[in-house]
Amino acid sequence: MKKFFIFLIALAFSINGFSQDYRKNRKEADKIKANAGFYWGESGECRNLNKAGEAALNSLLDNISGDKSLLSLYFTDSDNGNEEQRSRVFVTFRDELKKQSTDLVLNDNDGNAAVFLYISKDDFNKICSRREKKIADYIAEGLAAEEQL
Repeated sequence: MKKFFIFLIALAFSINGFSQDYRKNRKEADKIKANAGFYWGESGECRNLNKAGEAALNSLLDNISGDKSLLSLYFTDSDNGNEEQRSRVFVTFRDELKKQSTDLVLNDNDGNAAVFLYISKDDFNKICSRREKKIADYIAEGLAAEEQL
């Protein structure tokens, strides 16, 4: 009986600890939302953590693509490319964004989950600069190969 009460007390403390983590994450998310130096996305309530992460990533991408100061170069290939090429470029960009962003779990209980995903605009600009450099390198390689013909 004594072990049972100790187990219940430990369970109560662990539940309280998770609840405090979620509250702390929500406060941090609110600070990031108020800071213009970040792009962010939030999932809302989803059935599981994976779905919440995907929804947060889609929301983050929507937030970034809504920034009119960015070139569409970061999201699509040229209009001359085919749909498969544009899709491949977008998936590559999406994967890199997912790796570089930070996520906060806002809720993960009762069969529901919520995730907040963010990236600083400086880090996002670094991703874009690497992408621009890669494009410039491809152009230079193409020009060099053309001269050899």
